[in-house]
Amino acid sequence: MKKRIVFLLTFLSIIIISTNIYAKYVIEYTNTIAHIKVDLIPPKIELMMIQNTNQLYENYANQTHTITAKIKVIESNILENYFNQENIKILVGEEEVVPEVFEIRKSTGTSKMIIYDVKLNKVLGDGVLKIKIKEGTIKDISDNINQETIINTNIQIDNTAPIIGFTQEVEQDGKVIANLKANEKIRTVKGWELSEDKLILSKEFASNVSYPFKITDFAQNVAQVDINITKATNIEIKYGAFNQKTKWSFGNCNYEIAGKETVLENGIETAEMFSLLTEGAIEKDFIQVQNYIHTYWGEGIKGSGYSYENRYYYGYNPGPDTYASMATGDLIYINKKHNLVIGGDRSKSCRK
Repeated sequence: MKKRIVFLLTFLSIIIISTNIYAKYVIEYTNTIAHIKVDLIPPKIELMMIQNTNQLYENYANQTHTITAKIKVIESNILENYFNQENIKILVGEEEVVPEVFEIRKSTGTSKMIIYDVKLNKVLGDGVLKIKIKEGTIKDISDNINQETIINTNIQIDNTAPIIGFTQEVEQDGKVIANLKANEKIRTVKGWELSEDKLILSKEFASNVSYPFKITDFAQNVAQVDINITKATNIEIKYGAFNQKTKWSFGNCNYEIAGKETVLENGIETAEMFSLLTEGAIEKDFIQVQNYIHTYWGEGIKGSGYSYENRYYYGYNPGPDTYASMATGDLIYINKKHNLVIGGDRSKSCRK
């Protein structure tokens, strides 16, 4: 009986030990089937910087200026890239235009973005300059694409010269205020006053005068207008030319040609005397003149005028280094007013 009990205990012990040993050798296996990378953010396109060669007026341009836009494409997993002229369009206002110069160049790139330079020149039309990037220009590895992007450069393309209106206002002292009003903003001009809204140029004139005047708008388009002051009485300036056949003819500083009748009658006829008249709020010696007179007499001979008996010389009058004025020259009556006269209708000549 004791032997059986020992055997049974021994058998049970072996069974228990064997079970514990088996449990210690359970093995687990892990296999990587695939790496899956998910990109949920679509590509973005943004304006970094804009440059314009229209200095001091960078928000305006015409076809003569070069505009360069730096545009960045933000995407680190680009699969397809079609950033080219087929997908980049230029808008002026709402109209699509094709500039004569249209260049796209990759300037730099990183793992997260690409920067492009878009260069434009000879951009026609009038309106705000915009750059449109079509949808699907950039695709990433998750098949995300960029949305259509319209970049507003805030540059006003202007290829039309300003329209200018001219008016003159007479002041109590006889002076005239000239006003030049434009239909768009214009640049400052030295000697003229520009209004706060940049639309009106003003200047005070003491005498009548006429001359062409150029005005430039912000985009550097140029318009020409005639300044024609006709109502000023504060200063009078008149010049004249004399020929024995045609007598006196005069100009008033408004593009009138003194002596024009002489030339029209006979192209080889010459003026014999020149006159100058200044009146009003102006010093008598403010305007000074010098003439060169050719008499065929030669050096050192002077003549005496028939009509006014004024003296004049072969060569420079009053001299090669001197000038005559209403204060210092020979004054004669023409049309009941004292005029400075240089030259003369010859009655005789004599040596010095």
